[in-house]
Amino acid sequence: MRMIALGEELLARGVSVSIPALAEDHQVASIAETRGAFTVDWPDHPDVVIVDDYEVHADVERRWMMSGALVVAVDDAPTRQHDCHLLVDQNDLFQRHSEAYRSRLMDSTGLLLGPRFAMVGRSIQDARGLHRFRSDTRRVVVNWGATDQPELTALVQRVLAERGLEVRVITARDDVADLVEHWLWADLAVGAAGSSSWERACLGLPSLVVAIADNQEPVGRVLSEAGLAAYLGPASLVTAAAVEAGLDLLRAPGRSTEMAARCMAVVDGRGAARVARSIHWRARRLSIRPVRHQDSV
Repeated sequence: MRMIALGEELLARGVSVSIPALAEDHQVASIAETRGAFTVDWPDHPDVVIVDDYEVHADVERRWMMSGALVVAVDDAPTRQHDCHLLVDQNDLFQRHSEAYRSRLMDSTGLLLGPRFAMVGRSIQDARGLHRFRSDTRRVVVNWGATDQPELTALVQRVLAERGLEVRVITARDDVADLVEHWLWADLAVGAAGSSSWERACLGLPSLVVAIADNQEPVGRVLSEAGLAAYLGPASLVTAAAVEAGLDLLRAPGRSTEMAARCMAVVDGRGAARVARSIHWRARRLSIRPVRHQDSV
C-alpha cells in the first residue's frame, strides 16, 4: 500500500508510474485502480526504479543503477546490503538505524528515515482531522491488512464482545478498497503492526497492534515505546489476557486522547510527498549513465 501512496504523489508530479507487482495481486490492484492510472508493465528503460521487496538483492539494484536508472530502496530494518541512490525506512522512529544502514550502503546514498517519510495515501491525508474523539471507547474496527487471521480475530472479537463494544471486522475477503470510512467510525482499531499503523496514526486513531509477520515485531515495539499504539506481541503469542490488558490501558482516563494527539504530531500525512520530492530532485541531478545502443538509433 505504501507504494500506491508514493505512486499517487509521483503521478501528481506528472510522472508515469508502473507497479508490476499489481499483476500478481488482484486485490491490491483493485485498490490501486481507485487511486490513479498505474500500469503493470515494466518500461523498457525506466528513469527511476523503486524496490520494496525483501527478495530483491543488492546485485539486482546494482544492475538497475548501471542501466542509468535512479534506484530507490524501501526497507524496514538494516539487515541487508543495498546498492541504491536513496533508501527509505519509515519505521525508524528514533533514528537508531542510520549507522547500521550506512555500513550497508554507498557513501553517496541518501537516507530518509522515520515517520516523517511515512507513505500514506491521499484519502488518509484528506480525512486527517475528521476523526472525532470520544472520552470513552465504544466502537472498534478489526483489520489485519491483506491477510486474514481467523483464530486471532475470533479471540479479539470474544474479548470485545465481553466488554460490550460495537465491533466491525474487515477481512481481506471483504474487498474493501479504502478503510478510511471504517477508521473514522471507530474509537479504537485492532490491527497489524505494518504500514497501516502509520495510516491510523495519521488519523489519530488509537490502536492495539499485533505483529502478523516477523518484520512487524520491531515496528510494534517502537510504536509502543513512542506511545503511538499498544503492542500485544506476535500473533502466535497473543492471548485474551493481553487483549484485555491493552483495552484497559487505552480506556484509562485521558489515555486514548493522549495517544491520538501524539500520533497526529508524529505522522502529518505528507511523508509520501516528501519522498516523491526527494526522488524528483535526485532524478534531475542524475545526469551520467552508461551509453546504450538505443542512444545511437
